[in-house]
This record gives sequence, structure tokens and C-alpha cells, in this order.
Amino acid sequence: MRERELPAGEEKILKPSLTSDRYRRAPRRKGIVTAPVSAVQGTNDYGGIGWRGSCPPQGETHRCLFKVYGLDAMLDLAPGAGKHDLIDAMRGHVLGFGDTAAMSSR
Repeated sequence: MRERELPAGEEKILKPSLTSDRYRRAPRRKGIVTAPVSAVQGTNDYGGIGWRGSCPPQGETHRCLFKVYGLDAMLDLAPGAGKHDLIDAMRGHVLGFGDTAAMSSR
């Protein structure tokens, strides 16, 4: 999550931030996938490709949310597609999903 700056005395508003997305991964029935085999990466909220994890200011803790979706189709998205392209392509194809959170601090 990224924090938006507000005037003094105002509450904080958090905005979801996409740090990485991967799509068009081949389904596997056995074992654990340790690398993105035949995956394509999209553009993150920082304008780049690939994972760019949380780096909170010294003494602060950030919460990172991770989601994974099971789809009934391979998505036809080009490398570098944005998150809105991904969301639009997923519509009507989500069979299930899972999520988890991790805390990051330094």
C-alpha cells in the first residue's frame, strides 16, 4: 500500500499499489513452481517490469498483500500490459483466488 499525503490532522488514506504481476503461466498439476515458466510480466505501478518490493521508511512497517487467481483460460496479454488490462482480461474467467499478507519493515 502507498500512503497519500494529506494536510496535518487528517487521517491517512491508503491506495493499493501493484508491484508486480505475471500472467499466461502454464498450469501445473504436480510439484511446486519455482520459476515463472512461460510467464509474461506486466508493468508495475512504478512503470517498470518485475518485482519491486516494499521499502518503508526507517522505523515504519508496511503491509504487503499478495493475490493469486485460478482462471479457466490463458490470458492473451502482451508483455508490459498494465493492471487495468489484466483486470479486464480476467473478467469472467476467475474460478477462484487466494490471498495472504506480509509485513515489511526496516
